[in-house]
Amino acid sequence: MAALRKAIQELKQLKEQCVEEQGVEMAALRETNQELQQQKQRCVEEKDKELAALLKENKTLKQEKQRCVEEKDAKTAALQKTNQELKQQKDRCAEEKAVKIAALRERNQELTQLKEHCVKEEAKMAALQTKNQELKQQKSRCVEEKDAEMAALLKENQTLKQEKERCVVEEVKVDKKEDVEVKVEPEVRHDVKMNALEIEQKLLRGNIEELNMKYGKLLKIHEKDKAEMAALRKTNQHLKQLKEPCVEEKDAEMAALQKTNQELKQEKLRFLEVKHFEIVVLHERNHELQQQKERCVEEKDAEIVASHERNQELEQQKERCVEEKDAEIVALHERNQELEQQKERCVEEKDAEIVALHERNQELEQQKERCVEEKDAEIVASHERNQELEQQKERCVEEKDAEIVALHERNQELEQQKERCVEEKDAEIVALHERNQELEQQKERCVEEKDAEIVALHERNLELEQQKERCVEEKDAEIVALHERNQELEQQKERCVEEKDAEIVALHERNQELEQQKERCVEEKDAEIAALLKKQLKKPPKALCVVKEELVEVKVELEVEQEVRVDQPEQTNEPIPTTQRRTTPRWRRVINSFYCIRPNVNDD
Repeated sequence: MAALRKAIQELKQLKEQCVEEQGVEMAALRETNQELQQQKQRCVEEKDKELAALLKENKTLKQEKQRCVEEKDAKTAALQKTNQELKQQKDRCAEEKAVKIAALRERNQELTQLKEHCVKEEAKMAALQTKNQELKQQKSRCVEEKDAEMAALLKENQTLKQEKERCVVEEVKVDKKEDVEVKVEPEVRHDVKMNALEIEQKLLRGNIEELNMKYGKLLKIHEKDKAEMAALRKTNQHLKQLKEPCVEEKDAEMAALQKTNQELKQEKLRFLEVKHFEIVVLHERNHELQQQKERCVEEKDAEIVASHERNQELEQQKERCVEEKDAEIVALHERNQELEQQKERCVEEKDAEIVALHERNQELEQQKERCVEEKDAEIVASHERNQELEQQKERCVEEKDAEIVALHERNQELEQQKERCVEEKDAEIVALHERNQELEQQKERCVEEKDAEIVALHERNLELEQQKERCVEEKDAEIVALHERNQELEQQKERCVEEKDAEIVALHERNQELEQQKERCVEEKDAEIAALLKKQLKKPPKALCVVKEELVEVKVELEVEQEVRVDQPEQTNEPIPTTQRRTTPRWRRVINSFYCIRPNVNDD
């Protein structure tokens, strides 16, 4: 017993020592737990500080991002303004081109008018040439007539000379006869002869005077024709001399204008090619900037799409402008054709007026001189206008070159700003990477400290998970059993519901059949009752009262039977027995008895 007591005391002492050691260990564990909790709090506080710093950095980055977005918005606004300015410049260029086209149209009209005037002058020259030819023909005819008249006069002179010679011969013969015939009346004969000679002389003198007058008139006409021909030759030479320098000047002016037009067209094409190349370069640069902008700011895609759509609209407007210009050119060609047709009609009309124009040759020559002076003034004015247009074109080209230079400078500034932003962002990213490395190192130290705690916690969690798994397995088995039971109950419920639905459908059908039978029976009974009433009208009053009472009883029985028939399908779904179907009801028997009653009708 003493040994047992000693052993018990030793065990108690060992137990106390174990309890003390466990208490010390628990105290140490509590201290370590407190230290770990303090470290955990410090880590949490540090993490909170780091999160706050990261949030601040995120805010600053967001603010910087917003500033970048605002700057990009400002840049886009500036680009839009530049686009608007370019559009305005394009509109101005289009207006200037329209003005130039209008000036060229006016110039074309002037040239067409000059051409018409030249055509009129050529028509006048042709008319003068035809007039000269007619005058030459008239002159040749007059010369032929004069030659014929001179030949006739020479023939008459010869005949007169011959007659004069014959007269002289006759006078000689008469003188001889006078000598022979002295006795004939000499004085009478002499007077007759003298009178005849005087008459002949007078006739000859009159003929000679008429011939001299005709010859003088012909000479005067010939001299006038010579003077007119000389004047016409001089005028023709003068007009030819005037026409040749005018034609040469006009040809030179037309050649110069064509050269200037070709040069302007070539310069325009070069200018358009340069502008197109610059626009292509700018589009490529804008595309690159837009890609960079998309990488930096994804929110501006809609604006870029809108700008692309606007560019497409501008291209469509440009195409429409080109189509309108082509239509205007086609209209000008049609107008030129119409003018040519009008010119032909005018030439045809002027052919009839050539006779009147001959009378106004002098006036037209004076007008021609005035027109030549006016044309010289117009040519000088057109040259001055061409110089002004060329100066305006040079100024426009210089302005556009300056604008292009400004755009290039603006693009360079934007690129420099972008590079500075990228450098700043790179520096910020480097600083953030360094900060992240420091935080990762601190995190690794904390993780190493926490790993030991996590290992212990994992062991405890494993034990708890094993217990949990056992409980879960038991619960899963129970849940599976419950699910199976629920499925069985649901299947039973579905079967019951289907059976009830079938019964309800059958009951509804049976009710419909019974209602139909009821309606038919009621109709039949109403018809039979009506027939019975008609038949029993002639019966004595007592019989009618009895019938009435029986009818009331029958009606009550019918109502009871109807209630029974309606209640039977609702209570039971069993078929009606054959005995009930075959038994005739009382109302039927009453009706049959009514058929057996015969009214007391006299045979009379």
